[in-house]
Amino acid sequence: VKLALAELDGEIAELEALVAQRTGGEREEAAVKLRNLQTYRAAELARFTVAQAAAPLAPASRDGRTGVEKVEDAAKRVGNSVEDAARKTGDAIKDAAR
Repeated sequence: VKLALAELDGEIAELEALVAQRTGGEREEAAVKLRNLQTYRAAELARFTVAQAAAPLAPASRDGRTGVEKVEDAAKRVGNSVEDAARKTGDAIKDAAR
Protein backbone atom coordinates (compact mmCIF):
# COMPACT_ATOMS: atom_id res chain seq x y z
CA VAL A 1 0.00 0.00 0.00
CA LYS A 2 2.81 2.37 0.86
CA LEU A 3 4.46 1.60 -2.47
CA ALA A 4 1.20 2.34 -4.30
CA LEU A 5 0.88 5.65 -2.44
CA ALA A 6 4.46 6.51 -3.37
CA GLU A 7 3.67 5.78 -7.03
CA LEU A 8 0.63 8.04 -6.79
CA ASP A 9 2.81 10.76 -5.27
CA GLY A 10 5.14 10.42 -8.27
CA GLU A 11 2.25 10.77 -10.71
CA ILE A 12 0.94 13.77 -8.76
CA ALA A 13 4.37 15.42 -8.94
CA GLU A 14 4.47 14.85 -12.71
CA LEU A 15 1.02 16.39 -13.12
CA GLU A 16 1.99 19.36 -10.95
CA ALA A 17 4.97 19.94 -13.25
CA LEU A 18 2.70 19.74 -16.30
CA VAL A 19 0.26 22.24 -14.79
CA ALA A 20 3.18 24.61 -14.13
CA GLN A 21 4.60 24.23 -17.67
CA ARG A 22 1.50 24.09 -19.88
CA THR A 23 -0.99 26.75 -20.87
CA GLY A 24 -4.55 26.84 -22.10
CA GLY A 25 -6.53 23.65 -22.60
CA GLU A 26 -3.58 21.35 -21.92
CA ARG A 27 -3.02 23.03 -18.58
CA GLU A 28 -6.71 22.76 -17.66
CA GLU A 29 -6.76 19.07 -18.62
CA ALA A 30 -3.66 18.37 -16.51
CA ALA A 31 -5.16 20.36 -13.61
CA VAL A 32 -8.37 18.29 -13.72
CA LYS A 33 -6.35 15.06 -13.74
CA LEU A 34 -4.25 16.40 -10.88
CA ARG A 35 -7.30 17.24 -8.74
CA ASN A 36 -8.85 13.85 -9.47
CA LEU A 37 -5.66 12.02 -8.58
CA GLN A 38 -5.19 14.05 -5.39
CA THR A 39 -8.78 13.28 -4.37
CA TYR A 40 -8.27 9.58 -5.12
CA ARG A 41 -5.01 9.51 -3.12
CA ALA A 42 -6.64 11.22 -0.14
CA ALA A 43 -9.52 8.73 -0.19
CA GLU A 44 -7.19 5.73 -0.45
CA LEU A 45 -4.98 7.07 2.33
CA ALA A 46 -8.04 7.50 4.56
CA ARG A 47 -9.20 3.97 3.74
CA PHE A 48 -5.73 2.58 4.50
CA THR A 49 -5.55 4.50 7.78
CA VAL A 50 -8.92 3.10 8.89
CA ALA A 51 -7.86 -0.43 7.92
CA GLN A 52 -4.60 -0.06 9.85
CA ALA A 53 -6.41 1.17 12.94
CA ALA A 54 -8.86 -1.74 12.78
CA ALA A 55 -6.13 -4.37 12.31
CA PRO A 56 -4.86 -6.15 15.43
CA LEU A 57 -1.35 -5.16 16.46
CA ALA A 58 -0.30 -8.73 17.09
CA PRO A 59 -1.51 -11.93 15.50
CA ALA A 60 -3.98 -13.90 17.59
CA SER A 61 -2.38 -16.72 19.52
CA ARG A 62 -3.59 -20.14 18.48
CA ASP A 63 -2.17 -21.68 21.62
CA GLY A 64 -4.32 -21.08 24.69
CA ARG A 65 -1.47 -21.56 27.13
CA THR A 66 0.09 -18.65 28.94
CA GLY A 67 3.69 -17.66 28.30
CA VAL A 68 4.74 -19.21 31.61
CA GLU A 69 3.08 -22.51 30.70
CA LYS A 70 4.84 -22.54 27.34
CA VAL A 71 8.22 -21.94 29.01
CA GLU A 72 7.55 -24.66 31.58
CA ASP A 73 6.61 -27.14 28.83
CA ALA A 74 9.72 -26.25 26.84
CA ALA A 75 11.90 -26.68 29.94
CA LYS A 76 10.35 -30.11 30.59
CA ARG A 77 11.05 -31.18 27.01
CA VAL A 78 14.66 -30.02 27.26
CA GLY A 79 15.04 -31.77 30.60
CA ASN A 80 13.63 -34.99 29.16
CA SER A 81 16.01 -34.74 26.19
CA VAL A 82 18.98 -34.25 28.51
CA GLU A 83 17.92 -37.21 30.66
CA ASP A 84 17.52 -39.40 27.57
CA ALA A 85 20.94 -38.36 26.29
CA ALA A 86 22.54 -39.07 29.69
CA ARG A 87 20.84 -42.48 29.84
CA LYS A 88 22.03 -43.38 26.34
CA THR A 89 25.55 -42.20 27.15
CA GLY A 90 25.57 -44.30 30.33
CA ASP A 91 24.32 -47.35 28.41
CA ALA A 92 27.02 -46.84 25.77
CA ILE A 93 29.72 -46.63 28.47
CA LYS A 94 28.43 -49.81 30.12
CA ASP A 95 28.39 -51.62 26.76
CA ALA A 96 31.92 -50.44 26.03
CA ALA A 97 33.11 -51.61 29.46
CA ARG A 98 31.80 -55.16 28.94
